[in-house]
Amino acid sequence: MLHLYYGDGKGKTSSAVGLGIRAAGRGFGVLMIQFLKCQPSGEVLFLKDCENFTVRRFESEHSFIMDTSESLNEKLKSEIAEAIAFAKNAVAAKACDVLILDEVLDAVDLGFVDEDELISLINIGKNDIELAFTGRRASDRLIERADYVTDLTQVKHPYQKGVIAREGFEY
Repeated sequence: MLHLYYGDGKGKTSSAVGLGIRAAGRGFGVLMIQFLKCQPSGEVLFLKDCENFTVRRFESEHSFIMDTSESLNEKLKSEIAEAIAFAKNAVAAKACDVLILDEVLDAVDLGFVDEDELISLINIGKNDIELAFTGRRASDRLIERADYVTDLTQVKHPYQKGVIAREGFEY
């Protein structure tokens, strides 16, 4: 089954992590691959000791608001391609019961991942592995293939009043 958590609202990663925690608590193996994240968030720090929940990142450190230099973009594209290949191999080998690709929808939007790559991954594992993708926007093609679709819409956020992201609450 495919879960999509997308939108401009807060809670996409947290929703996917919640799905993973629920599965891990029942003995299922969870693999979460994070894209475009520059520092460990509170949930990742907590999950490092969870026996059934593995978090992987393939990207070298970069700024949160990405530099648009060609050299950085090429490096990120290569690292993200490695992460997608790892995910496909994990799905094909049934190396996990749940695969979360956190912010992968943004990697598609930014041109680092071709959406056809995600469709291919869905076709490989949708019947055997629970898949969850997060990001700000989901295409009609992905929504059509998904079994669960959640659009988290921002109504109000402290950032609108100038409050910067707070450790433990926004990351």
